[in-house]
Amino acid sequence: MTIHPDSLFREPNSWARGPKLALLLTLFFAFLFIGGYSWLKHRFPGVAPFTPSAETDPSVQFPDSAIRALRTWEFREGSIGETLYHFLEKGAPDFRNTVLVFQNRDFAADTLSPLPSYKARELEDLARVLIGFPGLQIEIAGHSDEEKDVPLSYSRSRLEVETIRQLLVRQGVPEEQIQARGYGFRFPITDNIGPEARAQNRRVELTMLALPLLK
Repeated sequence: MTIHPDSLFREPNSWARGPKLALLLTLFFAFLFIGGYSWLKHRFPGVAPFTPSAETDPSVQFPDSAIRALRTWEFREGSIGETLYHFLEKGAPDFRNTVLVFQNRDFAADTLSPLPSYKARELEDLARVLIGFPGLQIEIAGHSDEEKDVPLSYSRSRLEVETIRQLLVRQGVPEEQIQARGYGFRFPITDNIGPEARAQNRRVELTMLALPLLK
């Protein structure tokens, strides 16, 4: 049997072509998956829940100076700032499972004109409490009643809470104290049937992520 010299080089090359192609395809799909996941996180930031970065003592007692400084402030009755202040005054029991709801919403609709006084006062009350407790970290969560159009649902809820965050920062609240998350229609609290139920699902909530570690 005669073996052509060129076959000594062609056969190994043809044998190696298969594994090389498989490796290239694997790398291609891996980069495609990573890129797609990064795009989704950027496009819908509210999907991934925020994880607190610091563990704190839920039974901590705040110094009297912080409480006394806020006692002189005239809160708007029933505002989220007043509710948060009274909660902190009691030592913030079980703060991780406490959810406060804003009295008002649709802050994003007023960005092109001065905020109505009742909305401005609610944010002013909240800003005063956050500034008074520098170590307090909160999440402002937006929820929508739009269950059919998922991208629209997330974008609306995200715009709402981001507007609130920016307005609080303008009043002197440090950015690191506030996390703004839009959850869309991911966590409805009613069946969403009828105007009243939809209005309940369309809400803005405040949760406490970390308290000042004061001993």
